Amino acid sequence: PYLTVRADGKVGVNTAIPQTALDVRGMARVYTSSSTPCTKDIEGAIAYDPRIQHFLGCNAVEWRRLDN
Repeated sequence: PYLTVRADGKVGVNTAIPQTALDVRGMARVYTSSSTPCTKDIEGAIAYDPRIQHFLGCNAVEWRRLDN
């Protein structure tokens, strides 16, 4: 199965039995554009900015680097 959506809302990508809200078997890719504002609506979002080659986290106010 490529995509599974269970009745309890759990989503699996390349897995038929997702154990968490989003369960991905294999690599996942996340990235953002510089125009994506960090707001309360996306608080907790994680992104990768290829321009600076760092992972970022949104704290509802600003994007902050998550790695060194």
